[in-house]
Amino acid sequence: MTARLPSLLLAAAGIVMGTALAASQGRARADIALLAFITASLLQVLSNLANDYGDTIKGTDESAAMPRKQVLRQGIISLADMRVGMAICAAGAVVAGIALLLLAFGGFTWGFWLFVLLGALALWAAVAYTATAQPYGYRGLGDLMVLLFFGFAAVLGSYALQAGRIGWLELLPALTSGVLAIAVLNINNLRDLDSDRAAGKHTVPVRLGRKNARRYHLLLFAVAFGCSSLYTLLRFDSPWQWLFWLSLPLFVVNGKAVMSQQGDALVPMLKQMMLTATAFTLLFGVGLML
Repeated sequence: MTARLPSLLLAAAGIVMGTALAASQGRARADIALLAFITASLLQVLSNLANDYGDTIKGTDESAAMPRKQVLRQGIISLADMRVGMAICAAGAVVAGIALLLLAFGGFTWGFWLFVLLGALALWAAVAYTATAQPYGYRGLGDLMVLLFFGFAAVLGSYALQAGRIGWLELLPALTSGVLAIAVLNINNLRDLDSDRAAGKHTVPVRLGRKNARRYHLLLFAVAFGCSSLYTLLRFDSPWQWLFWLSLPLFVVNGKAVMSQQGDALVPMLKQMMLTATAFTLLFGVGLML
């Protein structure tokens, strides 16, 4: 429950996007893509465990509709056991990440060490969202970190490891993946807006207020479609590349719910947003390969 396995869809989305970009240029590598997904998944679970751990020790009272929050609060899993789980995920991510880099670079090149630094930053970001003395999630910086790691690091990193290169245009699909992941976080933070405000957790919705946070959500959708459309225009080869627009009805459903609902009523929209982001990414990737 605390691992939140459905959130692995977010971990997969950036890797799928980067792999699709590489595949469209005939440079995809299944072995690298698989190891990248394993590494990203372990980091995602680490982040989920650390998030619940940090909120619990700080007494942040989040939604009662989320049973996973009660796992720690009711002592079903002890804080000590949660720390062990976090350590296991962190160690697994390190092992998988090093294996990934050795496979991609074939040795300890400058690129290897550059990605080691990126991996170290990803480990820190996974834990420091809520589970440190000065958590950046409590300062409203969660959205920025999601953009950096679910967008730029995941997409550009997986693309570069497979294609052996990187270009400016790939920033557009990377930004797309990033803002779609932010949309998931934004629903989570909109749901917990009142309790976060009371606990001094200054997320983006707390800072913006409910009305503007809802508008921000729609802006994220506009950026995702805008960036993907611009990339398609600049790299246009076939009408198949517009396939991602078939996911638009899913965004309409999500947007309407976010604009009209609040609190625990938004819980179903979290999973719906993950599935929507996944559908968008798959359609975008299939369109590129076709």
